[in-house]
Amino acid sequence: MSSEGVDPALIATLTQVAYNRQVVNRCLAALFTLVLVDYFHTLPDEVRLFWPKKWSLIKVLFILSRYFLFAYGPLWIYVNFNATSDFVRCGQMSTASTYMMIVGVVIAESIMFIRVSVICGGGWLIRSWLIFQFVGVHGALFGTIYLFTVTSVYQPSPIPSIMSCFYIADSSRLAIGAGLLMSSGTLILILSIAGFWRFRESGNKLATAFNNAGIAYFVVLSIISITNMIVYNALPPEQELRFIMGVPQAILHCILACRMILHLYRVSERTMEYANSSNYPMSDVQFHVAARTAKGPTTVGTESTGITITTTQYISTKV
Repeated sequence: MSSEGVDPALIATLTQVAYNRQVVNRCLAALFTLVLVDYFHTLPDEVRLFWPKKWSLIKVLFILSRYFLFAYGPLWIYVNFNATSDFVRCGQMSTASTYMMIVGVVIAESIMFIRVSVICGGGWLIRSWLIFQFVGVHGALFGTIYLFTVTSVYQPSPIPSIMSCFYIADSSRLAIGAGLLMSSGTLILILSIAGFWRFRESGNKLATAFNNAGIAYFVVLSIISITNMIVYNALPPEQELRFIMGVPQAILHCILACRMILHLYRVSERTMEYANSSNYPMSDVQFHVAARTAKGPTTVGTESTGITITTTQYISTKV
């Protein structure tokens, strides 16, 4: 590398690129280790609380989000550690990895949207808005990812033992994607708080856990989204460190969504056990669904059926 005729600036650049790639790979390898630790830590709760549940949309989404990481991990390892792949195939696999990562985010986000629908009562108006928001935001997200991938330029790697291909890409488009997720998450949080506000004085532990889990989810992912927006815009195209928080954002979406569901099942189990053991009158803790009209007070029911139920029963049957 120090032979005559080699530009010292090029050597310095390649050295920095190689170092940054190694930093990114090691951080993400540690992250996938965390995924395994989290999986085995929560597996007993999954088997005990989740698998006996009847098949539903939430159960399908949970399984997809939970085990998505085990499908994405091998692809990521292939893209980042395969030193024998030519730069054309490396580019194709890298693009596939990017789209697969976004699919994982969308699956996890769908769980959060269903959560908001439940906590807001599941009326047609809120459902219509959530569908509109979900399709609009994630359609725009895929659009920004498409623009990012088609404008990325892949080249043969000068250091193939460390990275299969070298590419220049406009990561500011990824900052737009992070901003979309941040904006959508903020609106989801507002809707969640508005839905929870109607029965905040009921003291129902499951409803409180439902709200708190959503807030924790929002705070963690907002921090990562803000970090990504700054990094994507601030670092130059040749900086591999631009992507150090991209994969963690997708992985944490999946982990937190699954943990939220398991946490709600645990709280629901404890709440039901308490109600059964102490004859606690759960029926007076009710989930308000129908809107207050100008002629009379708020009515109570499940969607439009007019059947009065408890908050715990309603949320438990929906998730």
